[in-house]
Amino acid sequence: MNIRRPITIAACATLSAIFLTGCGVGAQQVDSSAIGLKYSNGSFDGKNYEGVVAQGETQWVFNDEVRQLPTSLRGFRVQRSDTADINDVLTVPVSGGPVDQTTGRGSTALVDFELATSFVLNTNTDDIPGYDGGTLRLFSDKLCKTFDCYLDNGKLPEGWSKLLKDRYYPWLEAAFKDEARKEDPDKVVDNVGGVTTELQGRVAALFSEYLNKQLNAKFFCGPTFDPAKTDCPNIELKIISADYNNPDVRRAREASKVASLNAEAQSKLEEPLKDPNYLRYLEIQAAEKCAINPNGNCVLSFGNTPVAVAPQPR
Repeated sequence: MNIRRPITIAACATLSAIFLTGCGVGAQQVDSSAIGLKYSNGSFDGKNYEGVVAQGETQWVFNDEVRQLPTSLRGFRVQRSDTADINDVLTVPVSGGPVDQTTGRGSTALVDFELATSFVLNTNTDDIPGYDGGTLRLFSDKLCKTFDCYLDNGKLPEGWSKLLKDRYYPWLEAAFKDEARKEDPDKVVDNVGGVTTELQGRVAALFSEYLNKQLNAKFFCGPTFDPAKTDCPNIELKIISADYNNPDVRRAREASKVASLNAEAQSKLEEPLKDPNYLRYLEIQAAEKCAINPNGNCVLSFGNTPVAVAPQPR
């Protein structure tokens, strides 16, 4: 064994010199939308961090590995869709409505939200004094290694989804519950005065705060993140839809909305009847349509309103 091992190492060194892969030797190219972290993988020194490998750069390795993380815009979506990260809705109590004078309570209802968040990884590598590799390396060692979320041939593995569901989504849910309870459910569902649009901004800010505090680092930043700076803007959030969780409430609201629209339409149709000129127009129409009965009134319907007019003699 002591004789054959040096021969194996020498053979590997020779092969690497002529750019052949094998014995742990090869070229690893970092994807154009990724950044790499190089770790040694030798039998003597274990997996030690060695440095950053830039986008598109090719690295020759000998018993080493380059772990790649995405630099492109990522997202997390909760929606009734097979393509969503969570094929469902986020149901939270919304309870900030007008206070009932009898019970002393505000109106409370469960509201189903569909939503999407957008973020990029914090790829700063020199923002932690005395810690080579900065926040990016910390994310790799603290989270990504645990969930095995590194890019695999340019694609995110199942471990990435597991990481987000386990460490990301619970704090999004918590922020939604804490902010939504301050609102009137009717106003949220109908986005009265832009209340739903304003709510999503508050939830995004609180979510970022909760997440950063829980992870003790700013790993996820908003889409405007600039890797040349240390600032990490809030994750962006978009409420796709909001509706009552109770199907009976949804049906009742829909019926009420239809009745309201019909009443509004009828009101608009009846408005011209207040104009004497329009009534004269109807009389002319009656004279033409009711010529077969010139001695009687002719009933013309206007929307849901029957209008009896006496045809004028020609």
